[in-house]
Amino acid sequence: MNAELSVLLFSKDSWLTKLAGKLAEELGFHLVTSPKVERAVDSWQHVVLAVIHDTAGCDKEEIKNLIESGVRGQAPTPVLVITDDRGPEVMIEYLQAGAADCVSGPVERDRMRFLFDSLTVEPRMSRRCQDDDIEKSGWVSQNGSEPVCASSPKLANLIKRMQQVAPQNTNILMTGETGVGKTRLSRMVHEISPRRKEPFVVVNCAAMPTMLLESELFGHRRGAFTGADKNQDGKFSYVKGGTLLLDEVDTLSLEAQAKLLRTVESRVFEALGSNKSEEFRGRLIVATNQNLAKSVEEGRFRADLFYRLNVVEMLIPPLRERREEIIQIAESSIADFAKENGTPHRKMSPEVHQVILNHSWPGNIRELRNAIEQAMTFATGDFIRLSDLPDQILGIQRIDSSHNVDISELTRPSAATSMVAPKSLAGARALGEKQQLIDVLIHCRNNRSKAAKSLGISRTALYKKLSKYGLIHPNGN
Repeated sequence: MNAELSVLLFSKDSWLTKLAGKLAEELGFHLVTSPKVERAVDSWQHVVLAVIHDTAGCDKEEIKNLIESGVRGQAPTPVLVITDDRGPEVMIEYLQAGAADCVSGPVERDRMRFLFDSLTVEPRMSRRCQDDDIEKSGWVSQNGSEPVCASSPKLANLIKRMQQVAPQNTNILMTGETGVGKTRLSRMVHEISPRRKEPFVVVNCAAMPTMLLESELFGHRRGAFTGADKNQDGKFSYVKGGTLLLDEVDTLSLEAQAKLLRTVESRVFEALGSNKSEEFRGRLIVATNQNLAKSVEEGRFRADLFYRLNVVEMLIPPLRERREEIIQIAESSIADFAKENGTPHRKMSPEVHQVILNHSWPGNIRELRNAIEQAMTFATGDFIRLSDLPDQILGIQRIDSSHNVDISELTRPSAATSMVAPKSLAGARALGEKQQLIDVLIHCRNNRSKAAKSLGISRTALYKKLSKYGLIHPNGN
């Protein structure tokens, strides 16, 4: 919901206020109410619709002045008047004053919904164009969903498919490697669907044993098993008409799969210890990082359940196939970390840019965000440097066997460097030179010849500098 754009309602009627609030929320607007019609409004800038309830005791001239105030502003605002007992002559006066429409009350729900929808078309289309601009920048966010970076053609095409299937009730199978964003994209499907006002519920099927999982999904009745001392509803009940995401569905036991199959087929289920069937009204999305078709061949997953769940498969490509998004996601993670922890917003050095672009990211977005969080934790200057990144991202070992040098000494600034400022310009230069040597050595994976070439100095000069700053022993080891 966009809090800046609002519907203005002048009414003392609680029923009308409740209905207007619901309709405004459905269209993505904020409802502002006032029991009395006032002569002026502080600002019409963010008002997309004004609704005036003309009841007994209302001043006709004040209503006309308010209408004129709305339609003559820099951003003309449509005004809807609902009058309870005025004649056609007064209604015509309201229309002549500039009211977009004037109807006799009480107004039925469907009629009111049509009026709200038709009178707010322009601001909603304008907002959609702004959303399109966001999408062109690589980030997609709809109906309040968490933004998803989709600047790569593969993910952009996948999101278009999601937009097509979201209004339907079709079961969805989300597949992809761990950390690619299956939960976030499942939530996006929910947020752009008609179910978005209902709950979005996630169940990790791998997180609990079969008996507890069945209770979690279907609920149980008192006495159903040892320890069941009261009735408890399951997630199939709690989700109501929303969306239920079963993550790591491949870990379900065959017994649990059989019970899930019945629910998927008939849309009904029973709580443990109960003979009463309940209706499942929600939408089902299941996610896995495994090949379910192969699991079916190996007898670990029921074929009939697989075909019921795999109505529409959404295969999310790994991050290594979406390299256009890596820098954007990294920069977003930096901004998030800085905001959450109150730390300075740092930039990535060119060397860091290159390293994270070249990394294969087997853990995908989750691994990238974790790496950035660690880098932001260790960074001390204006930039994130190579020495701030995790060792596995740099592709180095803790011990360099060729020279018996502990690489951990090169991957973190010393306590003295981090905590004590240099007392002279020469000291500052020395610290900068030492840090540059560390970064180049890490980037070259401690290959001294490559490091010397990269720095534009001889191998002998490199060894002298390494010895000077205590990065190797004086004998060159």
